[in-house]
Amino acid sequence: MVGSLANLKYNAEAENSTYEKSLITISETSKFITIYELITISLIIGAGLCGISEIAKNKFLGYPGFVIGSVGVIILLLVTLEPSTAEVLARSFGI
Repeated sequence: MVGSLANLKYNAEAENSTYEKSLITISETSKFITIYELITISLIIGAGLCGISEIAKNKFLGYPGFVIGSVGVIILLLVTLEPSTAEVLARSFGI
């Protein structure tokens, strides 16, 4: 009887440990997904503003579009080349 209770306790602890490890992995993956969403949105906004400025022949719309798109590219390069940057960005944006 004592052996089966000890076995049951061991199985429960092993299952709990596996569950906690999966939560950490899911959390890290979620941070990367959120950062890539931020990058995608900034690139879309930048491209949209640059496209509108080209159509309207208005340079004042092109400058913010270029800046927003550049920020998106810089964040993408930082996250791609230095993955630890993702943690810093996630904390700074409250993710």
